[in-house]
Amino acid sequence: MVSAQNESFRSNLFQVWQKSGRCPKGTIPIRRVRKEDLLRANSFKNFGKKFPIGGSKLGAEVNRSTAILVTLGYNYIGATGEINVWNPMLQVDSYKSTGCFDLTCSGFVQTNPMVGLGGTIEPMSSISGGQQFIIAVGIFQDPQSGNWWLKVQNQPVGYWPPTLFGYLSHSATLVEWGGEVFSSELKKVPHTGTAMGSGDYAGARAYYASFVSTPRIVDYSLQLKYPERVGTWADEPTCYSVDNFQETYTSEPVFYYGGPGRSRDCH
Repeated sequence: MVSAQNESFRSNLFQVWQKSGRCPKGTIPIRRVRKEDLLRANSFKNFGKKFPIGGSKLGAEVNRSTAILVTLGYNYIGATGEINVWNPMLQVDSYKSTGCFDLTCSGFVQTNPMVGLGGTIEPMSSISGGQQFIIAVGIFQDPQSGNWWLKVQNQPVGYWPPTLFGYLSHSATLVEWGGEVFSSELKKVPHTGTAMGSGDYAGARAYYASFVSTPRIVDYSLQLKYPERVGTWADEPTCYSVDNFQETYTSEPVFYYGGPGRSRDCH
């Protein structure tokens, strides 16, 4: 079987909004807040907030499901990976927190006028086992300023100032790659129909399932390298599964993840 990377194409990052033009010099694109976005929020105070993994007032542990590749260590100052681009199926429900995935919450400083956070990416991978398109995403800490920079296709997008964090102001001790679903209909019957990634389980592998290839970490050596020890975890393996698959003894593993949500196996 041909590996996922060999039949994939690194996409030139293109977003639908760019069809309408470009931002004037000195400005950045900001996604418009829609009426339905506000109606989903339980309050203006909590609108747009993504609560930490350790739990929250809104019960984020109950309302989130992850399928991840994880490494534990010390002094991580960067991580990167290549992911294939999908448009997962979403089911609208009553979940009250959309998460800080864009500029809704303060803190992130965007510097790149060509990227609209929260905007649709094109082209997308085929859902029928066809052509796959991937983008490289990384987060790295500037050793001088302490800022955590987001890079997409090796282009800086913006940064999080170190003053936003506690221990992360110096380095990280954990890195995760994979997928996450937020919904009030998780871990209950009936389960949400929101898909993760392509909507296929990890076992479908190349050409069908979502994947992260070439996961890398950076420590104080400032070298990109595959983490020495990794593990996998899925909160709901019958709904969203994981598979760190190694095709041959000498090949590097490719991490597959995802699932359909509510299905015959996930009620």
